[in-house]
Amino acid sequence: MNDYYTNLDSPESGSKEEKLYTSTDGVSVNEYFTVSILRMKVIVYIIATCVPIAMYLWLRKYLFMFEDDGYAEFVFGIRLLLIFFFVMVIVLFWENAGKKIEVMGNSISFTQWFLIHEDITINDVRECEVITGLTSYSRYRSITYNKIVIRYGDNKKISVVDITYNNWNALARYLEYKGKASFIDGRSFLAKFFDKDI
Repeated sequence: MNDYYTNLDSPESGSKEEKLYTSTDGVSVNEYFTVSILRMKVIVYIIATCVPIAMYLWLRKYLFMFEDDGYAEFVFGIRLLLIFFFVMVIVLFWENAGKKIEVMGNSISFTQWFLIHEDITINDVRECEVITGLTSYSRYRSITYNKIVIRYGDNKKISVVDITYNNWNALARYLEYKGKASFIDGRSFLAKFFDKDI
């Protein structure tokens, strides 16, 4: 099997019921597991949700003071910004925490937004991209992660990343074992060039 993905799954990612199959190169493949959001990410979302609420409670007295002094438009803008941030965090939590992939042999169950539920078989998967070495840059640091994009049915897709969901490696191994995975090097041109040069 392809040894392209190297990130280890989270310690909490073990499934209660495991059925392992061994491929020709001796690598065990689990066909019964669940891909769901990491608990640490849930805690992060809960903390992020509390931030705008705490900020509003802290600024509330000052906002009323500014409003009384004739800065109603400024106060309205601050409140709108805090509401926008709060709603954005709730939507992101709903999207990410509400996403789940359950693999049971040749059957795969997708849940999105907690409410949308679909059951398919491995034969319904049109293609699967396992993209490794992706990098997200911010002002203070960069994060490298891997992503799986599953395309199925009538132009439908679902994606998971290894830094947010557990059992990422199990899903990649399973899809490769079933002959559905295509591996893509997601590194930048410069990263590929320097690695090749070394």
